[in-house]
Amino acid sequence: SGVEIDQVLYQTMIVAYERAGLVAHAKRLLHELKRPDNIPRDTAIHILAAAGRIEEATWVFRQAIDAGEVKDITVFERLIHLFSKYKKYSNVVEVFDKMRERRYFPDSNVIALVLNAYGKLHEFEKANSVYMEMQDEG
Repeated sequence: SGVEIDQVLYQTMIVAYERAGLVAHAKRLLHELKRPDNIPRDTAIHILAAAGRIEEATWVFRQAIDAGEVKDITVFERLIHLFSKYKKYSNVVEVFDKMRERRYFPDSNVIALVLNAYGKLHEFEKANSVYMEMQDEG
């Protein structure tokens, strides 16, 4: 007769494992959940991104966006960093566009990654547009 682990306990342990660098343990807890909806998708995205699991993080992100669940700029920023690291420039732009649709504007470090992605994709007009918008905002 054990204690049933609820969403709060799962989330707490998953975050604790992630912060301690024990990504494998965090992922194990994710898989143990009877229903994936027991854990917030933004937490799952952070864990998968930290583990370099690009496809899974992208899939969860798209689900969360479609459900209107991504309300924190850090989720967008984490994915932009992940995609930039793995040279997935079209994904960087996709996430940035979704971020802008929600009226978020990231810091200069993330903007630099986005401008680099536009450059790699030879979309110089879009890069210039973001740069000009950044100057207007700043």
